[in-house]
Amino acid sequence: MLASTVNGRLRMWDTASHLAADLGEPGDDARLRFSPDSRLLAEAGRFRLRLWDSTALAVAASGPRIRDV
Repeated sequence: MLASTVNGRLRMWDTASHLAADLGEPGDDARLRFSPDSRLLAEAGRFRLRLWDSTALAVAASGPRIRDV
């Protein structure tokens, strides 16, 4: 798997099939990191933190959305 954010859109790529899936609603570009076993993807944006299940392509956990003050 490969993950990227471009213009606030999180996209996960299957490197074997070269197919991509857009995940979630658009937001800010984020820093991404896979767990050592590649089952989870951490997405740390400006105002949110989410963990994605890379098999189900669904949010596994998320923190509260942070407001800009």
